[in-house]
Amino acid sequence: TVALILTVLLMLTLVSCVREVYDIDITTNGGKVKQEEIITKEIYDTLISMGTDPSDFEAAGYELSFYEDDGTEYVKATLIETFDTVEELSAYLSSIGAGENEDENTDIADAFFADIKIEVDEENNTILISGKVNEQEDVSAYSSCKVVLNFPGKVIEHNIGKKTNRNSISIDM
Repeated sequence: TVALILTVLLMLTLVSCVREVYDIDITTNGGKVKQEEIITKEIYDTLISMGTDPSDFEAAGYELSFYEDDGTEYVKATLIETFDTVEELSAYLSSIGAGENEDENTDIADAFFADIKIEVDEENNTILISGKVNEQEDVSAYSSCKVVLNFPGKVIEHNIGKKTNRNSISIDM
């Protein structure tokens, strides 16, 4: 059922506007990701009319909230995941934006990032993230997709995105 929800949601996002935010807290021993997918209530209602049970979102770990902005009603699906190691978080970062194929394996070619590696140097009290940004063929389905990286200390250097405060970098995908 969850696969059906995600498939239908993916079909609708290909012809609709979706706002997506990945707010990622990186620590020396893993981290936490808050993923928010925001769609119009009209799209949500279409999913429900096609047989999606609203409890399926909750069963998949999403918390739904409804709000109105400038006369348009929206539904926000929020999923929070915790990672116990930087290796697990690195693997997750490498999967952001990737679709699922028939075997339910991540299609890395569509992922936003590739070869992400998080290195912690406890002696120098630093965290280094390296990898590359994959070129996206068609992101017209999104009105916005943002990845925010939050560090436990000051960002000293970066070559991607925009520093939004002393501890965070925002990347507009």
